[in-house]
Amino acid sequence: MLIVKQYFPMTGAAQRSLTPPVDIYETDTEVVVVADMPGVSKDQILMNVISNQLTISGYFQTEWEGTKLVREFPNCNFSRTFRLSNVIDVENIQAKITDGVLTIKLPKKQLAQPYQVPIETD
Repeated sequence: MLIVKQYFPMTGAAQRSLTPPVDIYETDTEVVVVADMPGVSKDQILMNVISNQLTISGYFQTEWEGTKLVREFPNCNFSRTFRLSNVIDVENIQAKITDGVLTIKLPKKQLAQPYQVPIETD
């Protein structure tokens, strides 16, 4: 149904790119992608669909007051790309970020949903 493809765009040794970890699950009516993005706000995320590929990208930037003693979370780009099946209704994709968790709901087209044929008796 959903084929995951990830890439690491690197333009030099000084630039670093992260790939957000995800969980993906499927129901009868939709595929749901849950991405872990702590510290990332709605304004730092760009999400688009081009040629049946969903791309989540953006820039992670932390701002702290005081003197930095240790920095293990650098400011950097993040990106993740997913190839979508043709049963996904791309015009009705919904996304929401809450407490650093991005939830993307990919609804299935009506024809792709299971339908149980009723059986009548005489």
